[in-house]
Amino acid sequence: MRKSIFTIFAFAITLLIAQPSVAADVFTAEQRTEIENMIRELVTNKEPEILKTAIQNLQRKEMAAAETRIKEKLTAEKKRIYDDANTPVGGNPKGKIVIVEFFDYTCGYCKRASDVLSQLIADDKDVKILYKNFPVLGPNAVEAAKASLASNRQKKFKEFHDALMKHSGALTNDSIMEIAKTVGLDVDKLKKDMADPKIQAMLDDSMKLGRELGVEGTPFFIVNDNVFPGALQLDQFKQIIAEARSKKK
Repeated sequence: MRKSIFTIFAFAITLLIAQPSVAADVFTAEQRTEIENMIRELVTNKEPEILKTAIQNLQRKEMAAAETRIKEKLTAEKKRIYDDANTPVGGNPKGKIVIVEFFDYTCGYCKRASDVLSQLIADDKDVKILYKNFPVLGPNAVEAAKASLASNRQKKFKEFHDALMKHSGALTNDSIMEIAKTVGLDVDKLKKDMADPKIQAMLDDSMKLGRELGVEGTPFFIVNDNVFPGALQLDQFKQIIAEARSKKK
């Protein structure tokens, strides 16, 4: 009996917190006041398990709703995610397993992820990587992103991308250009291309897409229409890919 009362009360709390407009139709003003008074008593730890249950129910509901929203957005934006001709490609361009990465060149976690991805495409020749610039850590990150997009016009993106990721010092305009020289880029052409409004438009579109998909930090991965925020280890990628392949059979 006590457990069922807890469950009912937890539902009431959840309804009041998550859907106040619905709660207004379910409870009278007097009932809402009574429940709110009881919540205040719960905060004093008289019955903390009820409040804990309500919060857990709310969290589960919010997570499920967020997952649904992301799935819907991934479906609606498939062409922008997978078929954008301006998106640089790594690995096997015809690979059946596609990994989309949103990244920032000044992000330490992205640098670690870059090493993992390099090993992954060396081990698995059926993996294609789509690189989406998402520079959120300042103006130097933006300059590096524009330079990497411009380098694609000289067909040197992957070499430049890897060199930027391996760079251990601060990225500045001077260091970005020095790195460009080391990978054989025509620096004058690179600078000219970086100033092209089309490059800025590519970057803006990548940033806009990321925000629409709920990217809040980097790295952020999409594999087989599933999202994975944060850096992943090599064995995690391989497990995710194995599961993706099993679903394709």
